[in-house]
Amino acid sequence: MIMIDNLTYGYSKQQTLLENITLKLEPGSVYGLLGKNGVGKSTLLHLMAGLLNPNKGEANWKGNNVFDRKVETLSQIYMVPEEFELPNLSGAKFLDQYAPFYPCFDFDNFMANLEGFDLQMPKNLKKQSMGEKKKFLISFAIATRCAVILMDEPTNGLDIPAKSAFRKMVASSVTEKSLFVISTHQVRDLEQVIDHVLILDSKKVIFNHSIFTIQDQLSVWKQDGDFKGDSFYQTKTMGSSFNLIPKITSTSESDTIDFEFLFNAVMANPTVINNHLKTPSTHGNTME
Repeated sequence: MIMIDNLTYGYSKQQTLLENITLKLEPGSVYGLLGKNGVGKSTLLHLMAGLLNPNKGEANWKGNNVFDRKVETLSQIYMVPEEFELPNLSGAKFLDQYAPFYPCFDFDNFMANLEGFDLQMPKNLKKQSMGEKKKFLISFAIATRCAVILMDEPTNGLDIPAKSAFRKMVASSVTEKSLFVISTHQVRDLEQVIDHVLILDSKKVIFNHSIFTIQDQLSVWKQDGDFKGDSFYQTKTMGSSFNLIPKITSTSESDTIDFEFLFNAVMANPTVINNHLKTPSTHGNTME
């Protein structure tokens, strides 16, 4: 797991971006890291990868501070950044140079990932389009079989078939000993694979719950006209209202919750929603 303890980071003392963040990220999960532009999602991933040094606190993997950049840590954490450049090498030469750093690297899995993206082994990575470069790097990242794989906006620049292939790769790659943390604005691209939601805002993680907990204790209620009951959050469209409410017993309730809807609800009313999710579920309510 990754343990983040009282982590604070800023580009200057006057410009703190993240403040006193404490998290425990468990293996066997795919974490979705959500938040508005500029709140520090990419920075938090870089801190988890040991690429930035926090002003206070630390991130640990197996008891090692990731910023110490020990070989045993670096060989088990891989990050796909949002913006990157690949060297002027063939794909095969890239593997020759970089795959040996990762003791669990799976060449067959890498080739299967390329095939899933409908991508041939590149003859020159530098000359590939950005979408092709991203497919190659994602294929490599997953094939490392690292215990921790961090991805910053991985579906940006991917076409619809590639997004579908990406979801299948992630879903089939997470194990009880590994975890993924994926920062994204494209929440609809990843709803089927994320099983834990983190929302970052105002220098803090304001929401940290599993999909099981969310679906067990919250429901979306659709009603024509205005909703008369208690609602954590409401939107209106075409004469109907959609409401985030405590889980109820009804054939009208939804078993799934749209991530975009959930994000907007949490941003509007984080304290009440968090307090509700911290209480035991009763499902005792009914609604006419």
